Amino acid sequence: MPSKLSYVICTTPRSGSELLCEHLRETRLFGSPQEYLHRHSFPVLFKSFGVTCFNDYLAKLLSRPVFAVKMHGGGYFRETIADLRDVSGGNGVHRSRVDLLESLSPGLKYIWLTRRSKVRQAISFSRALQSGRWQSHVEPTAGSERAPIYSGAAINRALERIVMMESDWQEYFDEAGAAPLTLVYEDFVRDPKKMVRAVAEFLEVPFREDFVWPAIKPRMRKLAGDETEQWLERFHGERRGLLDDPLEELPAAEHNARLVREQFVLRRTA
Repeated sequence: MPSKLSYVICTTPRSGSELLCEHLRETRLFGSPQEYLHRHSFPVLFKSFGVTCFNDYLAKLLSRPVFAVKMHGGGYFRETIADLRDVSGGNGVHRSRVDLLESLSPGLKYIWLTRRSKVRQAISFSRALQSGRWQSHVEPTAGSERAPIYSGAAINRALERIVMMESDWQEYFDEAGAAPLTLVYEDFVRDPKKMVRAVAEFLEVPFREDFVWPAIKPRMRKLAGDETEQWLERFHGERRGLLDDPLEELPAAEHNARLVREQFVLRRTA
């Protein structure tokens, strides 16, 4: 077991990653995984860490007993790598993204959180982009929340973004020669304790069989409802016959590979 516990939760928007992080935090065994390296959060994070620049912030983050971060793929990850290159100075230009990330903490491990139903995920992503509401436990300020409007084209764009993010993660794992622990959102919500135990085993964190689970009352609550189901039915109806079988029934990696292979040949609607 490495002298310091270090891991990255690799994921995509609307995958249940905050719910997973909340369960891991509440056990008090896995540190406090959050989006520490997302540029959008730097103003708040710098203030909470008492720093004014990324170099000092990164030093304080790495001084913690556990290095645990959550990262979205795609543009978010590319921005993180760009920031790490800047910190590395002139040598950063020639370093691979794997080297840059894994040099932060020895023994870095990866947890890949994916979602089986990509269409539901894309609908959730599209709704969040439109409404501006990303977390169910955070009440929107007056006048800030907008009612989402159905758009097959918007859902399809969200689907493409999600799949390309996951494909990028898979390419990264290949580059790193890494075998991540794969967690599936739908399995996690059915049995979160089983998934947390799987994380403990993967990270080699001692976890007694008689472990007393904390009274976890997640702040997050499900935002999906009847309207989401209506959007799902409508989206599938518009695409009936274009795909031979339900993508939701395929394993995540095969699902992504198929969408990439078919080059997202889906009917675009306004």
